[in-house]
Amino acid sequence: MIIKTVITFLFLTNLFALPSDSLYNFEHKWISQDGEVVELKKVTGKYNVLALIYTSCPAACPLMISDLKILDSKLSKALRQKVEYLLISIDPTDTPENLKKFHEKFFLNKRWKFFKGDENSIRELAAATGYKYKKNQDGSYSHSTNVTLLNKDGQIVKTVEFSSEAKNLKSFIK
Repeated sequence: MIIKTVITFLFLTNLFALPSDSLYNFEHKWISQDGEVVELKKVTGKYNVLALIYTSCPAACPLMISDLKILDSKLSKALRQKVEYLLISIDPTDTPENLKKFHEKFFLNKRWKFFKGDENSIRELAAATGYKYKKNQDGSYSHSTNVTLLNKDGQIVKTVEFSSEAKNLKSFIK
């Protein structure tokens, strides 16, 4: 209990401050698939595989999830314990219910976390990760399929341009 108290104190006094280039420094609020309001800094401590998706996507996003599941299947049990998946919707109208259904549709476990945010939050995160997207007149999105690996402090380790290359991120997870 004493150790936990000391660590909490150190964290709260910024002695464990995040690096300046950490994506976890973004102060935007995100809503999880469970309706919880969080900041990205809550997901520190593990490698995070970050992908931007939207739940009504007919093709690319389901394929991205499949590609990420292939990466996950190639990780040893020990590495799997060090990795979580952050999937953030580019559609600000997505709801926690939609995120949860998308999560369940692909039989994902608790290491896969889905979030939604407002337009400014999404745009800033997309710009920081080199993700490109555009809303079409019909309400769908044209978007890239980048996947970004973040270290435990939220720094970008590697970005692959196509989700089909996500399996190559394995070599960057230690």
